[in-house]
Amino acid sequence: MLRLEHVDAGYGKVPVIEDVSAVFEKGQIATIIGPNGSGKSTLIKAVMDFCTVLNGNVILDGEERKNIGDREFARKVSYLPQIHTAGAISAGRMVLHGRFPYLSYPRHYGPEDYRQCTLAMERIGILPLKEKKMEELSGGERQKVYLAMALVRDTELFLFDEPTTYLDIRYQAEMMQLMLELKEQGKTVISVLHDINSALQISDRILVMERGRIAAEGTPEEIYESGILNEVFAVRLRRFLDEDGKAYYFLS
Repeated sequence: MLRLEHVDAGYGKVPVIEDVSAVFEKGQIATIIGPNGSGKSTLIKAVMDFCTVLNGNVILDGEERKNIGDREFARKVSYLPQIHTAGAISAGRMVLHGRFPYLSYPRHYGPEDYRQCTLAMERIGILPLKEKKMEELSGGERQKVYLAMALVRDTELFLFDEPTTYLDIRYQAEMMQLMLELKEQGKTVISVLHDINSALQISDRILVMERGRIAAEGTPEEIYESGILNEVFAVRLRRFLDEDGKAYYFLS
């Protein structure tokens, strides 16, 4: 379980998020939504220790983040950032990097590492790209390589920051399905999404952020009924139920 207790975090001494407290339960999908600049990505980076936590605590499985070694943490948490760099490394080699926390000295990849790499690439549908250089891939292909790199670590907690960036509609839908599959496996998924419809459809809990704080938290039904999304996004959100009772959300 991941818990944030009154966290202020930002860059240098400037806080971007303030007094953020939240609990993320095992085996659930939690989605963080909010306008641009509301602190969604900073919240994720605070968990990863990729920004400055000025006050408060980030606690994973009962232990403060600052007391967990980076290698141990990497065995527990997989992170898919919003922005990546690409180089001359092959896609297959990039995915293998996800196994790094499991390597013992001397750090050489073994048969199990290569097997897990192949399985992850097959799962995402990018095995044919294995020998291609990252710099030769499209933005969407790179995104899928980094997703496979996160999956190959096989952690209990996944942090996805805008995971559908660069992906076309088909693969956006597949990404949502992947999150549901991870949940079925008992994994915890925390994702930053811009697509409100997807967030409301797949999430167990939603955190709505505004100006660096959590404006509301609850189930999709609670969040929709509260009207907070209309206020935060300055839109009018409507819900449509199909013949099977599945809810779809749209702006009007």
